Amino acid sequence: MISTDGAALIAGVIPVGLLVLVLELRRTLLTLAIEFRFLWIRIVFVLLLFVGGLGSSVAVLICVISVSSGEAIRGFFAGFVLITGFALASTVGGAIAFAIGRMTAVILARASDEEIRKFDL
Repeated sequence: MISTDGAALIAGVIPVGLLVLVLELRRTLLTLAIEFRFLWIRIVFVLLLFVGGLGSSVAVLICVISVSSGEAIRGFFAGFVLITGFALASTVGGAIAFAIGRMTAVILARASDEEIRKFDL
């Protein structure tokens, strides 16, 4: 069960996650799909992107309806909101990690060997 206060919070947080996802993947989605070496990783990421993106949009609608009617979210819809929120969080985390990894690779490619040795543990 998700209370109306929780639904209001979720309805406010999910659009921020969707915005971060769109901004992070706007230029790198094709590169992301090409650079993964294993097919199953690509399939899992695309499924998470689909469930997290489209499903979260529906979850926001469910939360808005719950808040406007004053009733808690129960049963299947509560599980749906939970699963799509988890998928969105996983996808956003993966997209940000991928972007940070690409930036780190560019920085290391431009750094001299001496600068790189300074940070070796």
